[in-house]
Amino acid sequence: MPTSSAAWRALRREVLREQPLCVHCLRAGRVRAATVVDHLDGNAMNNERGNLQPLCLSCHAIKTAREDGGFGNPRCR
Repeated sequence: MPTSSAAWRALRREVLREQPLCVHCLRAGRVRAATVVDHLDGNAMNNERGNLQPLCLSCHAIKTAREDGGFGNPRCR
């Protein structure tokens, strides 16, 4: 399902309701609200629940830049 669809928005709300904190921040000892649902494998069409993780906007931007080659980083895919 495209991330612009009503089904994605409902799934996103469900993920954030179940896990309201950023998982990357928690691992680093910080408590920050998650606002983004990230696809672990980078495939926006793979909406299996195990492929989704809640992140704050900052952690999502860092992960995306690292994987997609932003800020001079090499592309991972």
